[in-house]
Amino acid sequence: MHTYITGIGVISAIGNNAEENLRSLKQKKATPTSVTLFETNHKALVAEVKLTNKQLQSGLNLPAEKHYSRTTLLGMSAVREALIDADINNTDKLRIGLISSTSTGGMDLTEHFYKASLQKPNGGRLRDVASHDCGAGTEKIAEYAGITGFVTTISTACSSSANAFMLGDRMLRHGLLDVAVVGGVDPLCKFTVNGFGSLMILDKEHCRPFDDSRAGLNLGEGAGFVVLQRED
Repeated sequence: MHTYITGIGVISAIGNNAEENLRSLKQKKATPTSVTLFETNHKALVAEVKLTNKQLQSGLNLPAEKHYSRTTLLGMSAVREALIDADINNTDKLRIGLISSTSTGGMDLTEHFYKASLQKPNGGRLRDVASHDCGAGTEKIAEYAGITGFVTTISTACSSSANAFMLGDRMLRHGLLDVAVVGGVDPLCKFTVNGFGSLMILDKEHCRPFDDSRAGLNLGEGAGFVVLQRED
């Protein structure tokens, strides 16, 4: 029995939804810029989503007083679009699962806590570390989307999203779920920029894979999720 992709949701530096991303790809549009989300000494070009956390939160109709990591907000955006695209809702009484993958989790907020705690004792806000764990964002995304059938997080570096796809497909084939929402999300944060910078593989110009003049890569951020369903 085959597994089909019935819904797609994407947010990245070249588009805030799947249609915008496809249009940008067709137009060969790329907009790497210097880092604006946080202070850094690295001069490398990156690909940032052109929305602030406040703008993302407002677009998701989330309470302004609530605190969310950028990972959570980007993931919510892509999962919501994927479910709408697949015309899936909780009234269908389907067993829906969310398999999300990430490497940074809530590190973007933890970095605020770390800086504040260095400046003065007890200077950091505990709410900035509450979502540090990779699974914390997944749980909030699932709650926002109303997914309760199965929720888990995969964090295996660059293979994370591929593993999410494989697990979702396996659970569908074994009849453990009717719908699997799978994908991944990572925001730009100091941890990733500094980490790749320490490896000396950040290109200061537009990256050129396989070219003789290649000098590294350009980091980016975003989220991509799809809805998987069995043929039946």
